[in-house]
Amino acid sequence: MLYSSGDQAAAGKMESRNMDDEIQSQPLTVVKTLSPQQRRVMELVAKGLGLRDVAAELNISINTVRTYMHIIYIKLGVTRATAAVAVYAKYLREHENDSLE
Repeated sequence: MLYSSGDQAAAGKMESRNMDDEIQSQPLTVVKTLSPQQRRVMELVAKGLGLRDVAAELNISINTVRTYMHIIYIKLGVTRATAAVAVYAKYLREHENDSLE
């Protein structure tokens, strides 16, 4: 099915609004619940690495990375990597002088 550019723009706005809702639905302190390995995965994903690259960098299987990402989504209350990265980045910006440990 073909969509008009207006339909595509509306869909993009809706997706953006849904992600904003996802990001704001959880307190940022949930980032502290991530394990050290989950934080390493998030740091690499936030830098733009794909799951295979994250697996290679951390010397773990891609299935392990997928499992970590699934747990991260649950802990952060999000459903997508982009939302997880946004929550993580927002937390880091607001707590740049705090320790996650």
